[in-house]
Amino acid sequence: MELDVLREKIAKFDALIRAALEEKHQGKVVRFPNGAESNVLVQWRLDTFVEAFVDGAVYSPERLEPAVYDLMDIKLQVYFITEVDLRQYSRVLYSMGHTEHSSTHHRLACASFDQTLRMKSRLLWACIMNFIYGLETGKRLDDQKSAKRSKRAAFFRMVQRTPRWRFMEPYEAEIRQYDNKFRTPELHKSSPTRVAALLGARLFGPETLHLINRDVNAIWENVIAIVGGKKPHAFTNVHFGPDGELDRRFLESCDSNSKRASGQTSCCARMGV
Repeated sequence: MELDVLREKIAKFDALIRAALEEKHQGKVVRFPNGAESNVLVQWRLDTFVEAFVDGAVYSPERLEPAVYDLMDIKLQVYFITEVDLRQYSRVLYSMGHTEHSSTHHRLACASFDQTLRMKSRLLWACIMNFIYGLETGKRLDDQKSAKRSKRAAFFRMVQRTPRWRFMEPYEAEIRQYDNKFRTPELHKSSPTRVAALLGARLFGPETLHLINRDVNAIWENVIAIVGGKKPHAFTNVHFGPDGELDRRFLESCDSNSKRASGQTSCCARMGV
């Protein structure tokens, strides 16, 4: 596809997202202290990715179009979670008071949202892995799974042998833990949502949004740096040791001015949790 045609598609897609945000928030804009808009959907501009990709010339041109479509999938998932599900959940969560005295319907409604958020958060990470793997290898991650190896395993094997993506390595343990606790039981074993609802356990908590919080902090900044021919420079707590120093595993692949990501976003904070 010609670059100009791809840019037109990007402009239409980003205009769609922007129009939806303006309609939903009635033109109100929340900014960080440095003046940047806090909404990651605004920060993650596809035209910025294209310019960095073209200028950096790190990857072959034929990888640009599928990478852009993968990014569209990612932005749609972020919109679904942060602008639809979380907002509706927030209204339900506090409409009748989120206490042990909440009505039965209220608790089951919250259980439904918990299940939705957990599954969509994991789907978002599947989209992220598809995007990075396709960008780096030119292959589709779906084609790499087998009876003995999952998509997650194939993705992180690539990460381990590719220095510029090594900053993704700490997320493997977190995704595996999330899968073991939520995704796999929900889809293939005994539903943790059902168990929590029947036992009267607290349904909503920070762990429900753990993966989406990981996604919206630092990853985009490093993607732009990498496709632009630079090194990762934004890191979160998973990349630092107890002494506050960046883990040695990432020193060879990071920028000398690396620092913790600033202006970090918490989806839990948006819900008052």
